[in-house]
Amino acid sequence: GDTAPTPTPVAAVNGGKWVIQVASSPSAKEAKAVLARTQDAAAVLADASAYTVPFSKDGTTYYRARFSGF
Repeated sequence: GDTAPTPTPVAAVNGGKWVIQVASSPSAKEAKAVLARTQDAAAVLADASAYTVPFSKDGTTYYRARFSGF
């Protein structure tokens, strides 16, 4: 079965501000590369915090690529 991760309240992650997810990948390296490309391409993300969040689905670990601090 699919084990859903325990959600972390947004307030606990970034003081209650917005979080934007831009991708999900089975590769942590690719998820981080997406964050870098996206941050370089969008000036509004220059001061945002980029991070990945792992989760499992159907036996595969994926990495959510997210920005916070808006």
